[in-house]
Amino acid sequence: MIKIVKRDQPSRAIFFFTPVLAIFLTLVAGGLIFYILGFKPFEALKFFFIVPIADKYGVSELLLKATPLCLIAIGLSFCFKSNNWNIGAEGVSGSNSAKIVLDGEGEMQSIKLSDEIMKEDKSIIEDLIVAAHNNAKSQLKSKTSEEISKATGGFGIPGFKWPL
Repeated sequence: MIKIVKRDQPSRAIFFFTPVLAIFLTLVAGGLIFYILGFKPFEALKFFFIVPIADKYGVSELLLKATPLCLIAIGLSFCFKSNNWNIGAEGVSGSNSAKIVLDGEGEMQSIKLSDEIMKEDKSIIEDLIVAAHNNAKSQLKSKTSEEISKATGGFGIPGFKWPL
């Protein structure tokens, strides 16, 4: 009988061979797609991979188009590392009479008003809602700054405020 046993350490050959195999299969699949579409596969792949870096102009165009994508990737990885997508805050006012929940982007997710507050004057209710929203926004700024500090290791730029 055959028994599957987990290795203590992954095979070094598989560790290096897997990315090479993935690239090879991607090129083969791309070539096959070009062939099906009626293009010559080697010429099409050459056009995508060799022509852009064949001269200085091509390299400058490649860098011009790749730079924004790299900056976006850095920003996304920074936000992922700092856990900014999972931040939320709850603001309260009037001894828990009004509660407001904000997501990480500062958008209101819910608002809860106690039954006792509904007996109050309209202007008082409005003031309590505004106070709860301001409280939640303050907490959100604090949490976001704290997470960004954790992600950057406390690195600070003098005079720079995070746009929160």
